[in-house]
Amino acid sequence: MIHKEVREVHLDKFPEDEVVLKKFLPDFEITWAKRTYAFNTELSLFFLKPLKHITHLFGFEQEVLLAVSAFTSLEARTLQAIDQSLQQLPAKGRVEQTVAILVSSDQRTESWLKEFAARNPQSRAYVGMFHDDLVSSSDSWYLRNKLQSQLFSRDLFDYTLPIDEDLFFFGRASIIAEHIDAIAKSENRGLFGLRKTGKTSLLFKLVRQSQAEGRLAKYYDCKAPFIYRLSADEFLDKICEDIAKHFKCEKGKWKKQKTSSLRFFSLVEQLPNNTKFCLVFDEIEYISNNNKLASHWRDDYIPFWQSLWSTQSQQRKFSFIIAGVNASLVETDKFDGVQNPLFGIIKYRYLTGFEEDELHSLLTTFGRRMGLKFDSGAVTCLFKRYGGHPLLTRMICSQLHNEIKVQNKNRPVSISSAIINSSIRSREDEISFYCKHITSELEEFYPFEFEMLEMLSTGSVVDFNELAQDAELVRHLKSYGLVDLSSPYEPKFRIPVIQNFIAMQWKRRNSVTVARYVVPVERRLEYIAGRTASILRDLRSAEKRFGSLSMPVLYEGFGPSEAELFASSSVVITRDQLVSFLNQCNRSLVEPIDRVGKKLNKTNYFFNEIKNFYPKLWDGLNRVRSYRNYFMHLSLIDKAEEHLATYLDLDFGGEDPHNLPDGMFRIQSAVLDGLIISIQAEIATYD
Repeated sequence: MIHKEVREVHLDKFPEDEVVLKKFLPDFEITWAKRTYAFNTELSLFFLKPLKHITHLFGFEQEVLLAVSAFTSLEARTLQAIDQSLQQLPAKGRVEQTVAILVSSDQRTESWLKEFAARNPQSRAYVGMFHDDLVSSSDSWYLRNKLQSQLFSRDLFDYTLPIDEDLFFFGRASIIAEHIDAIAKSENRGLFGLRKTGKTSLLFKLVRQSQAEGRLAKYYDCKAPFIYRLSADEFLDKICEDIAKHFKCEKGKWKKQKTSSLRFFSLVEQLPNNTKFCLVFDEIEYISNNNKLASHWRDDYIPFWQSLWSTQSQQRKFSFIIAGVNASLVETDKFDGVQNPLFGIIKYRYLTGFEEDELHSLLTTFGRRMGLKFDSGAVTCLFKRYGGHPLLTRMICSQLHNEIKVQNKNRPVSISSAIINSSIRSREDEISFYCKHITSELEEFYPFEFEMLEMLSTGSVVDFNELAQDAELVRHLKSYGLVDLSSPYEPKFRIPVIQNFIAMQWKRRNSVTVARYVVPVERRLEYIAGRTASILRDLRSAEKRFGSLSMPVLYEGFGPSEAELFASSSVVITRDQLVSFLNQCNRSLVEPIDRVGKKLNKTNYFFNEIKNFYPKLWDGLNRVRSYRNYFMHLSLIDKAEEHLATYLDLDFGGEDPHNLPDGMFRIQSAVLDGLIISIQAEIATYD
């Protein structure tokens, strides 16, 4: 249907456009029209309201812009005119911003748009059609085929550079608002985070929004050689020139000052009192004492920032934002005995991955344009697997797109968690080099914390927990969004793919096949004695604590049975020694609980009451039971097989421990470590 207003306002004047509009009527309503003249070109513009089958097929939730050009030669100005129209009323807020349809009299329309998209990967998706082919076609599917072939062929996820257009910038709304407010108040801010978390994209967004509000926000990429090779004086003079050019004060007494610091102060002083501008320094490490490529910054760092700081303290006309990986530049009070000028004057935060709702918005928007429908389970799966990390998530989704393309499936395709989990390891192998890029500077700047990540990735959770008692040691790991410490004594990687990468690197360095730390031979006796003593002590504390809460009985107040035999456990070497150890664990820790259940006349006490009331503790005890049954019985019931498979996967990556060096001792240590972690985690639940 062509709305009455379109006929009266537009088609009465430009009747030649109706032959094009009729080709869209089986799939769209024509709701609005206008002839526009901009960028030295002329276009007919229409709003198309998709019918239900088109909404279902292409995911259009708003109207779509159609532009008709009579020119026989396409030029960039045509798209500039379309972009301008989309950003203005009535299109803004009413029309899809990520896609537009162009019908042109240029025979090269489709190929020209493909070339344009290749040169401008952040541009909106354009569907191009040659005017004569469209109007002469008798194929009722001509339009739908064109939409499908051009919209679904483009991989919007395959983009690794910072986002410098609003069109594909997602989320971070509260952070943007906070920083825009800080600029208005001349307050400084710092932004730190792992590589590829979107820091630069966010800075670009801040610059665009500040400029849209009439404020100067000057961006400096400090990793650029032409920046970090400058001395502090040269860089400060460059900043002066940029400010003077913007505010049209190239001439003035500021230029006559003898030093760069005085020139900067004098320039800022002569600006009007209501002036507000911001200096944005990205990759701040490159103009700090951490720069290994330009050693002069070890001496220049202090005077450079002292110049900015001292001027700002007297002239509240500007602020600065710094961004990088290493937050020590704002966390350290002194360098070589000299006060750090950035310490205490910058409110900073760490940028981690997207929140789940932000990730949902990205996946939905890109997915609609590519014929991929991510259900809620798929979004949650991707969020848990990659912690909302923008680059890692996009790269995995790019691989999914290419797999579907190779399989030549009809789109739209529904993407579920099952599809994501299929062949996930092979996809992650392809993006492992990004993990190196993400973690390399963390390893350089915080080596001890990185060693703790290696502990966690290789199963040394007990050792990690002991170190994590010092909150300062895990502050960066939490701030970077790498580790989830919300459940006491049960630390988890928030980005499992990075956990696998760190474990893989550790395996290669130590020439082992399974990423699990193994206690050296000379320390094993000490290790066993320490672990068994801790288990007995903590179980007695747990029983006392749970008893005071009227919880189900564990050991009737007497603690584990045959405690002295368990405490004197030997280091396991052979299979027979392991069987003896597991039997003792079972007699001391598990069987007494079974006897309590029988005494209380409760069936399956261990698998019912204990599992329901003490799920964490039960997991550690059930590991004992599962491994004992594995070694003591020729066959297992289905449930026992399932439990065993779970523990083999957790402890050995699914490999048969018989085939591993020190395999029997590895099981012994897995059992002991599992018990300690489960007891401590259960106690912490009620603290």
